[in-house]
Amino acid sequence: MKKEIISVDTKQSAKIFAITTAFFSLIISIVGLVALIVGLITGQNNWEFWGVYIIIPVVYLVVVYIFARIFFWIYNKVAARWGGVIVELEDEKEN
Repeated sequence: MKKEIISVDTKQSAKIFAITTAFFSLIISIVGLVALIVGLITGQNNWEFWGVYIIIPVVYLVVVYIFARIFFWIYNKVAARWGGVIVELEDEKEN
């Protein structure tokens, strides 16, 4: 069965997209903080970069949310004029 996505809730879609990408940014931040701690222990620290691991994920989340919101708004305009993404769906087969 084929279905067409003709409209997307921009706020909800952008929120989910931003949270998902922020999760991956958080993983990178954790790796960076571990590297910073190792640098402190070994005496090779760069104090000027410590805030980057905290600030960048927050900035990234906001920027991704804004751009995703714009993207989904544009998608809705394009889909209304020329049609949306067509997906093929199938009922799950019971075993």
